[in-house]
Amino acid sequence: MKNYRSFIMSCAVLASVGPASAANVIWNTVQAVTAATDVNTTGTLEYARGFGSVSTTVSGVTFNNTTSYSDTFEFSFTGFMNGITFIGSNNPEGQAYATLLDSGRYVQAGTLTAGITLSDLTVGQDYLVQFWVADFRNFTADRTMTITGGSGTSGQLTYLSASASDASYVIGNFTADSTAQLFTLNANQDAQISAVQIRAVPEPTSALLSALGAVALLRRRRA
Repeated sequence: MKNYRSFIMSCAVLASVGPASAANVIWNTVQAVTAATDVNTTGTLEYARGFGSVSTTVSGVTFNNTTSYSDTFEFSFTGFMNGITFIGSNNPEGQAYATLLDSGRYVQAGTLTAGITLSDLTVGQDYLVQFWVADFRNFTADRTMTITGGSGTSGQLTYLSASASDASYVIGNFTADSTAQLFTLNANQDAQISAVQIRAVPEPTSALLSALGAVALLRRRRA
């Protein structure tokens, strides 16, 4: 009986971990990088990563640096080179923000598709994810990229651009159906990523109920 119970518990643990999922992501409109206030602070930060040599805090959010290929508990890459690259020099309304965007992870030349899996998620939790891509070098070629999560694909992010923005970001929302979520990057040239953050957000119904509760409490105090 003891061995049977142990077997059942082991199966339950394995089932809870599960493979990387593809919950559908609802994407906002892609935005050009303008200022540190681009960094979304909705909900509760789960983790944020920049891919330079130093950790950087922007708008109160600390993007921990990483020079490793993956973090067992937070993320892993597919198709990216193991290393970082210095992108260039720019000051998008604040030195800390510029430092965050001056480095990134890129794929081998000519590789158009890559993947990033975000882990340590809670099944059923609503999340907000924000990706940045930037390249301020003086090239004439326009580079664009979309990001797909589940069946939802973002608009085109631009970077290293002669005619559009050299840096852009996009925000997506999804409900985790696994402890890991896969995102696929599709570029017209070399896929690239500069920073990412993921935040737990209250579902709309819960947020509305909380707001109504606060209003009711204020009315009760005034009465």
